[in-house]
Amino acid sequence: MAEAKVVQIDDLVTISENALVMIAGIALKDVEGVFLKGVNFEENKSIEKQALKNLRKCVAFIPHEKGIKFEISISIIYGANIEETSKNVQTAVFEAIERNIGVVPYKVNVIVNGIEF
Repeated sequence: MAEAKVVQIDDLVTISENALVMIAGIALKDVEGVFLKGVNFEENKSIEKQALKNLRKCVAFIPHEKGIKFEISISIIYGANIEETSKNVQTAVFEAIERNIGVVPYKVNVIVNGIEF
């Protein structure tokens, strides 16, 4: 079995890549206008293995000397305001990471790669 990749947050905290992806992904599910293809959250709010695999295609992060930098690739639902939705994605991810890990991300970039009807 492959060893899980981890990210050193500070001297005391190490977190798995999967946990970071899940935290950001769960934050995205509540942003109006965002479409995450292949990512379905069950009623008990857990993430299926296949959904996690698909979520990893949408959420990337790069450890940076100033903190964690996230790159979020999303599709926007047709009719949603792209600028507003992108800002809401940034805010949701910033707040979720800060609330769950206790650190503020260095940067959250949003890449809109499609429109869903």
